Amino acid sequence: MKQRAPEAQILESDYIKRLKDTLAGKDPALANEIMQSIREHIEEAINESPNEEISAAQMANILEKLGSPEAYINEYFSLSEGKQNSVKDTSKDTNITIEDSNKYYNFLSKLWVAYLIGVVGLYIPIIAFYFCTIIYLVFLVVIFKSSGLKQNKNSNNIIVLSIMQISFLAILCVASIFEIKISLFSIATLPLSITVLIISLIIDWKVLGEVSNILKIHKNDKLAEYVEDARKTYIYSSVTIYLILNTIFIILSFSLGWTNKPNIYKLEIIQSIFMLPIGWIIGWLFLLQPISKAKQAIDPGSSLQEREQVNNDIKESRIIGSNDLSDKKRLLSTLLCFFFGVFGAHRFYAGKIGTGILWLCTIGFLGVGAFIDLIIILFGEFKDNNKKKIIIWV
Repeated sequence: MKQRAPEAQILESDYIKRLKDTLAGKDPALANEIMQSIREHIEEAINESPNEEISAAQMANILEKLGSPEAYINEYFSLSEGKQNSVKDTSKDTNITIEDSNKYYNFLSKLWVAYLIGVVGLYIPIIAFYFCTIIYLVFLVVIFKSSGLKQNKNSNNIIVLSIMQISFLAILCVASIFEIKISLFSIATLPLSITVLIISLIIDWKVLGEVSNILKIHKNDKLAEYVEDARKTYIYSSVTIYLILNTIFIILSFSLGWTNKPNIYKLEIIQSIFMLPIGWIIGWLFLLQPISKAKQAIDPGSSLQEREQVNNDIKESRIIGSNDLSDKKRLLSTLLCFFFGVFGAHRFYAGKIGTGILWLCTIGFLGVGAFIDLIIILFGEFKDNNKKKIIIWV
């Protein structure tokens, strides 16, 4: 904070005192918000000055630009009322009442907790995986049944699929407890493993779709678009990682001669531990974070500025329509990198001919470079030869 000359301090103190007197009797929360806004404006103007100490003349100029406290407050209240009326109009258009808004917020809060349990337990070896996932699914069913929101086809499907998933996992959990060597990723139970994966992905797809719909009801299309992109990224990333790990798993099983059930079980434990950081990162970025942002954006207890800040925090580069986006498709880049990454196919597709040739000659830096590229592509950070991010999936 820069120093003020004594006369400048007096001017600032007098202005703040007049402001407090004018705000007397107003709503305390809004009064504090206005006081904070004024202080930030003054401090910002002071920091722009090249002088180490602010003179009385400079302070007078800053306060003059702000206008009298009375005028500033009247303008602030006018803007606030205009925004509130806009919110009311939106609520009227979409039939959102304060009660409905609270229901949506509580629904998203509980949903976030459910997914926290699911994400944390997703890759914890065997019993903990079954336990956490079953709790998460039961919680999900309860949330959708008791939300108080209007039930639709999508929410009913989520309930039915969750109950089906609980049944499958309960069978596997009982088998594991009684030491029946049924392994979730073993070759013997591959069909059931694939079924469990597909149902999980469908549930996640539909749940994030429900979150997106809630945002659209609140006329927050920008954040809804962010959630749509997140759910696509999560699904494609999960499928790709599943294919990679199980390919490695099958190759190791046969190459090491570990085709009997006890050894398959050991490999599964190793695979699960290896997946912990990757699974948690993906779950946080593309499941928990979108739900958290949606919750903040419709929080009826926060100020309008705080809700708008959620939108401002979203990177423009992740929103379709930005000038920084490549016309290349992320899904095709992912497939090329997964199947032919060691030959640099994805880099040739992105127009990076030089590094494509390098990848071709070095077998994708012995596969390590291709694997890193795959992660970068999945996270939407891979760029084409024009330095534009390859974000759009299809």
